[in-house]
Amino acid sequence: MKQHNYKFPKSPFPEQLLLPEFFEKQVAKTPDSIAVYFHNDKLTYAQLNEKANTLAQHLILKGVKPGSLVGLCIERSCDLIVGVLGILKAGAGYVPLDPEYPQERLQYMIETAQMPVLVTNSSLSRKLPASGAEKIQIKQVSGSTTLNLKLQTSNLDIAYVLFTSGSTGMPKGVAMPHKPLVNLITWQLKNTTVLEGGKTLQFAPISFDVSFQEIFSTLSCGGTLVMIEDDLRLNAVNLLNFVAKEKINRLFLPFIALQHLCEVAENFDGDLSSLKEVITAGEQLQSTQYIRNFFKKNKQCVLWNHYGPTEGHVVTAYQLPANPDEWSALPSIGKPIDNAEIYILDDNGNPLGANQEGELFIGGVSVAKGYLNRDDLTKEKFLENPFANSQGKHFYKTGDLAKYLPDGNIEYLGRIDGQVKVRGYRIELGEIELTLDKHASVKQAVVVAREDEPGDKRLVAYCLPHDGKNMNAGELRKFLADKLPEYMMPSAFCTTGKFSKNTIG
Repeated sequence: MKQHNYKFPKSPFPEQLLLPEFFEKQVAKTPDSIAVYFHNDKLTYAQLNEKANTLAQHLILKGVKPGSLVGLCIERSCDLIVGVLGILKAGAGYVPLDPEYPQERLQYMIETAQMPVLVTNSSLSRKLPASGAEKIQIKQVSGSTTLNLKLQTSNLDIAYVLFTSGSTGMPKGVAMPHKPLVNLITWQLKNTTVLEGGKTLQFAPISFDVSFQEIFSTLSCGGTLVMIEDDLRLNAVNLLNFVAKEKINRLFLPFIALQHLCEVAENFDGDLSSLKEVITAGEQLQSTQYIRNFFKKNKQCVLWNHYGPTEGHVVTAYQLPANPDEWSALPSIGKPIDNAEIYILDDNGNPLGANQEGELFIGGVSVAKGYLNRDDLTKEKFLENPFANSQGKHFYKTGDLAKYLPDGNIEYLGRIDGQVKVRGYRIELGEIELTLDKHASVKQAVVVAREDEPGDKRLVAYCLPHDGKNMNAGELRKFLADKLPEYMMPSAFCTTGKFSKNTIG
């Protein structure tokens, strides 16, 4: 195997600091500043800290300890942020549980993570399946304490587990420790103009890794996290009005949401001068005419393109040039962030030079611990790093195609396998196909991602029926709804007499 001559950026970061300590340091600096608000519900840094400390102590009394995993099922609210911080302060990792997921999927997640406790509220508690985990309703946790707990914890302890779509037919839980996340937030704070007093919109679902970035890049520097409900989040016109009215300074948006926002902004007369940064991630950025027009009009605002799978969160970043006329149609994903390592290798594991296409591997401190209780998948994807001078023992095989450009930036070229990104969600088409194959009427299913209009990616299922069986799209949709989350639901079901995976799509 050839050695490489890549030069990765290395920068000191508070390696022994854990995520709650970022927040606690800020509490000491700005106790009376607003940390988070949702409609009329506001919490200062001191109030948020007290509530999180109280929850942490309650969790410890319930048997939670460093290394535990705690389920989190709370709708968008200030309590959601209390839940995240309280679980981390107890030394545990949080596991988001979307109440809209099918019961079967939630049951699998709870059992796989072996959670002793679920933090929820009265309205959502009944939506969670019965399990051995004790349900704690956050509103019923009483008391108040300013005492920050001092626990025997490590930066290798798990901070969160996020379940993503799995090609085997079941979701897999990515276990992310504190160390890479501390590194990411340290880098983020050095590469932002939105700091103390800045307002960041909390847009991403809590089950999506960008939500972590929104929360901690804000609460680690004295900013204000602004929560919104789904009805507002998913309506581009209302969202744009909200950004203007509340004078939001920073947005994290997947490409399709950014595209919709920029489309409605064409005829928008409101004041967006407060907006300083837009960060996009989760799917390939396209510099459409609407997006270029938006940033030409709002010259005070910069656009960042971040890249990274859930197994590494953000590992590369690219700030687009000030002049949108200089943007390429598919902007670069940039260069590795501090202490992350990006290798582009051929089929034999040899490093490739500029303009040579290969598979992208993630190394350095940015790599997750693996897949929770799935040693087989972990060994398959998290490989021993064979290169000398790496900051990490393992690197992650992404399945992404890419190439280094002559200037050191990286161009993303798509997937090697059947994984797709739809509205920022990572979806293994094989998981949908395997689930459809279990239906009594389906002999074989193929699911493809179609993009009949640029930027509008949709899932379409092609189903071959068993002889003599009739298939109904509504019946198939209901069957999948009991097993898969809404974002994995095909928009169309097509019955076909014969097909090949090589000819559909």
